[in-house]
Amino acid sequence: MYRYLFEKFRKHAKNDKKIYIITAAYCNLAFHVAKDKSDAIMYPSIPAIEKGMNFAFNKDISTQSFLKLESVSRNELTAKIGNKGVINFAESGILHAASFETSTNKIIW
Repeated sequence: MYRYLFEKFRKHAKNDKKIYIITAAYCNLAFHVAKDKSDAIMYPSIPAIEKGMNFAFNKDISTQSFLKLESVSRNELTAKIGNKGVINFAESGILHAASFETSTNKIIW
């Protein structure tokens, strides 16, 4: 299982559409099972050619004052129904917020 997840977290989701679903599901499950005993999950940024890191924080840590949000981005995915009714996802764009306000949780795209 470790080797399987290791390989999934190292692959670029653009080349294998199920990668994002598998890794996101694992992170959600890890936080759920940890029951507030885990502050964050760290994994390599594949688009940054492993020169960057991604962090997923639990809700309690993400609201602490020692963290400062500096930018907000989101990926847009397009879902298409393929062969045999299988849904395929493709990245159709990346949007960067024009501005954001952390005190009101408002993001202007």
